[in-house]
Amino acid sequence: MYLVNLILVKQLGFNVNIYRYANSFQDITFNLIREGKAKFQEQKNYEINNYFNQFQNTLNYLKQEIDINFLQSKNTKCILYPKNSSLFQNSQVSLITKPSYINGQDNEIVVKLSQIRLDNNDDHIRVIEILESFQKDINLYYFGYFQFFSLNISFYKYYKKTFEQFQQKLRADFTDVQLIKPIVKRAFFSIIHQIRLLHDKYSIIHRDLKPQNIMIDLKRDQNEWQDYQDVNYIIIDFDCSIQIVNHKHQVFETYGGGTGHYIPPERRDNQYSKQSDTYQLGVIILETLFELDQSIQNDDFWKMKNELIKKKSIFNITENLQIKLIDMIAELPQDRPSLEVIQQLLEQEF
Repeated sequence: MYLVNLILVKQLGFNVNIYRYANSFQDITFNLIREGKAKFQEQKNYEINNYFNQFQNTLNYLKQEIDINFLQSKNTKCILYPKNSSLFQNSQVSLITKPSYINGQDNEIVVKLSQIRLDNNDDHIRVIEILESFQKDINLYYFGYFQFFSLNISFYKYYKKTFEQFQQKLRADFTDVQLIKPIVKRAFFSIIHQIRLLHDKYSIIHRDLKPQNIMIDLKRDQNEWQDYQDVNYIIIDFDCSIQIVNHKHQVFETYGGGTGHYIPPERRDNQYSKQSDTYQLGVIILETLFELDQSIQNDDFWKMKNELIKKKSIFNITENLQIKLIDMIAELPQDRPSLEVIQQLLEQEF
């Protein structure tokens, strides 16, 4: 094996000493970096390691070395780690030209760059394992990932529309109710089906459901309502997800979960359950079906239940369905209806 590796190193055009004097794969990485960049040639391993533990340094290096052509930065966010750590880590999602080493017909894909804590690496690897296990079930097209020092690089299909844009279109183009209502109903069914699948088959609680984390796979570039009749809705971004193992919560990413008025009240005590996803989905459904003032969309959205009872849906729905949908954002998780009940009511009364 030693001889084979020496031959491979020679074929790659590198000095065999890169392999011969390495005691670990990490040493090989350091040696390859020294071979490729003159400024690192005299640096010790710990100096190189410290350099690449800076997110921007690693990002700049990879832009040059791994053929990533950034077209547009979609968003940048911070992932908050546990209370016993004051560390904030970076995560960036960008649109890129598909690199030559990624299979697929699309010219553009999405890359997610996440700076991780090396002492918490198992959680990040577990997120990848979860993605790979259920991606076919929820239509999430995930190409793969690799890790370079503290940076995790993962590649995904580029979906051009989000459910937030779907909601905006609903407000701006509400002309043909007979056409639009079945489309909205189908969207709700698709999203509920995926969440129930995550809960029941994989024991996963998403914890960061919001319109921006639900993508729409439009088969055509047009944006007419007819184009939405046969689309797939895909839940993304599992950075905040947890898995229930033996009735206990195993944290994948240790960020508490939730954004803005989608945050469930139980986050205050860090007590998450499947009903936390029910709450977040309830907010999404309510803001889709009702014209809500900006003032009502605050962090304590659940306190607005009485005001929501007085609201009238943009569609003709039953009073019973409206009450049950509002119950999805009840303060106490045990007071929220199951997703199975909501799905049945949508089928019968929407």
